[in-house]
Amino acid sequence: MRRIIAAACAVPVLFAGLAGPGDASAGPAVPAPAASPPLGDDYFTSAQLTRGLISAADLPPGYTVAGQSAGQQQQFPVFGTDLCGAMPQEIPGPVTTSRRTFRHTDGSVTTVAIAAVGSQRAREIVGLVAGAPATCPSRTSGGWTTTQSRLALPGLGGAAAGVVTRSRSATGAVPRRLAAAAAAGDVSLVVTQDGGNQARFVKIVQAAARKLARISAPLTARELRRGLISAADLPAGHHVVTGPGSFTEYDCSGNPVRFPVPASAAYRAFAAGPGAPTVQVAIGPGGPVPDDLITAVRTRGRDCPTVTDRSGVRHATTYFSPPATDIDNGGVLYRERPAVALAHFCERDLCLVVRVTLTGGIGEEQARRIMATATERFLDLFYQP
Repeated sequence: MRRIIAAACAVPVLFAGLAGPGDASAGPAVPAPAASPPLGDDYFTSAQLTRGLISAADLPPGYTVAGQSAGQQQQFPVFGTDLCGAMPQEIPGPVTTSRRTFRHTDGSVTTVAIAAVGSQRAREIVGLVAGAPATCPSRTSGGWTTTQSRLALPGLGGAAAGVVTRSRSATGAVPRRLAAAAAAGDVSLVVTQDGGNQARFVKIVQAAARKLARISAPLTARELRRGLISAADLPAGHHVVTGPGSFTEYDCSGNPVRFPVPASAAYRAFAAGPGAPTVQVAIGPGGPVPDDLITAVRTRGRDCPTVTDRSGVRHATTYFSPPATDIDNGGVLYRERPAVALAHFCERDLCLVVRVTLTGGIGEEQARRIMATATERFLDLFYQP
C-alpha cells in the first residue's frame, strides 16, 4: 500500500508575536513550482517540498544543520495572522510541510519552512507581512514594547515581504528577530532568524526563494536511482550486472521491438550467477521506458496475446497479477522457457518497471515479493524526504 507520512514534527508558528512590512516592488521574482492543489500528499508530498529546502551548502560559511522535519499537519497555523498580537488562525489539514533549522557559529539560529497552503493563502501571508507596519507599527504588552520595521528583500519583487522586530523592556532588550515570507505558486516560504547579521539573512532568503523551483522539477537519473532495489533486497546470490539497458516486446506481427532505457531514467539489472540478468528494474518519467513499453505491453495483452515470430516460434502471454497496491499497475506473464513476469507501477509522473525471470527457484510468488519490495523503494521517492 502507498504510505503517507504522518503529521509528526509539525512546523511551529514562525511568526508568533511578530509584525513587519515587506518589499512592495512590482514583479514576482520568486520561481514558482508547477501549479498544484495545496493540501495533502495527493498534491505536493513532503519529499517534494524537502527538495525545495536549502541545505548548509547553499548558505554562507559558518552554518550547520540543527534540526529538520517533514510531514503533515491536521491543524495548520497560518503565518502572518498573528503579526499584531492576535492568536494565529488555523486551516484544517492535511497540509504538507517541510522545515530545516540552521545554527551559525555566532550563535544565531535560522529556520526555513515550506508549506503547501495554496496560491491564495500564500499571497495573503505575504500581504499580511507587508501591511503589518501600518496596522501595528508599535505595541506594548506585559512590560515589553515591540516595534516593527520594513526589511527590504532585493530581487524578490512583490511575491515576498520581510520584517525586523525589536522588543525592549525596562530591564533590557532581546536580540532582534528577522523574518521573511515569500509566495511561489501554491507554496509558502517562511524564513526566520533570531539575532545574527541582517545582510546575511537577506542572502539566505534570496537563496531559499530560488531553491523553491526544485520542488516540482523533474528528478534526475541520479535521484531516481535512490528508488531502485539493491542486491540486498533479492534472494541470496544476486549481484548487480551491466544488463542490456532495454526491454523487448513483440508487436502483433511477431516483430521484436526494443525499448531502450533513456538517460533520464534509472536502470539496474541483477543476476544470480554468470548468466543473463534475472531481475531488471527501471524508473522513469516517460519516453521509451516506461511509457512506450507499458503501452506496447497493454496492446499485446489486449490485441494479440499469442504471436509467432519470423522464426516460427510462438510467444504467448497471460495476465500476471502484481502485488496489491493502490497505485496504477499492471502485469503480464510471458510463457517462455523460462517464463518471465513483467509489471509496471505508476505514481504521479513516474513509472516503475520490474522484469523477473522465473528461474533458479524464483516462482510467481517470489517474483511478486520482489516487485512489492521494488514498489516500496519506488514510493520512497515520493514519501521519504
